[in-house]
Amino acid sequence: MNGTRSLRRKFQIGHVTVTLISKNPTLLELAGGWLSPFEAPISAQGDKNILFTMIGFESNERMRFPLPADARLLYKHKDDASSYYEYRGLWLIFLQTAIVLINRALNRIVAFVHYNDLKKPQYQEGFMHPLLELLRENGIFVLHAAAVSLEGRGLLLPGKSGQGKTALAAELLRNGFDLAADGCCFIGDHGACPEVFGFCEPSSRSPEIPIMDKCRLSAILFPYDSPHEPVSRIEPMTRSEALMTVLPLTMICLDQTTSQSHFSFCAKLVKSLPAAKLILGQDRERWHELVREYLLRTAGHTIPFSQSG
Repeated sequence: MNGTRSLRRKFQIGHVTVTLISKNPTLLELAGGWLSPFEAPISAQGDKNILFTMIGFESNERMRFPLPADARLLYKHKDDASSYYEYRGLWLIFLQTAIVLINRALNRIVAFVHYNDLKKPQYQEGFMHPLLELLRENGIFVLHAAAVSLEGRGLLLPGKSGQGKTALAAELLRNGFDLAADGCCFIGDHGACPEVFGFCEPSSRSPEIPIMDKCRLSAILFPYDSPHEPVSRIEPMTRSEALMTVLPLTMICLDQTTSQSHFSFCAKLVKSLPAAKLILGQDRERWHELVREYLLRTAGHTIPFSQSG
């Protein structure tokens, strides 16, 4: 496909415009499908712009990109064998199905991809991680969380897999709440109040449930699935406890710079928003009532981001 014209798709996530470029339409469709809630006109232009060029290979083709001898290992994932390096100001990321180069100074990503392997759902999120890293550099942070809204008041529901955030979000949707995100949340640090931008991972999207474009966050509630508890309850959290709970619920931080920016964002988040635990007991029919009461009780308790740094 060397002689074909490059194709483009644009996506707007808050103040950041992401442009995907590839000569391979299948690759563009796969990567673009993950970001499809943010599809924007080609003419779109945000305050920040990320250019993501993808070069496709067949599964039996070798991607010839030798690791430089003086590349510095930043992180190695023991489960999926992915490796992250730094080399002369660039990030070099070796994934199971791709090799990705990131230039932070220019907001550019170049990826060499076995595109047929990328059709497997288990590889898609991992392939998008480099983009999530660069989004963090541009003020868009990603947390493992769901988010809902009630009458304009956004509620962040962070938690690891299995802690009950999806079950709680589903119960809230059945009782008058709106869905902003599930699986992972894109949160903007670009104004007086943190905003969640509507997103649901492709594997869990449902056309029957509309997703909000964005919502302003008013509070944080950490769900804890506790089926042995007969009665659900909300327990207060200190800011330090909330910070230590939310910090691990993120994507990989490649180096000291991104770690510091992520820590700073999480600290601002828990300082600006009230936070508590929701122990999810057997009385599922009461969950939405507890959440409503919590949102009512915390109304007016937010601190502007500009004052929480």
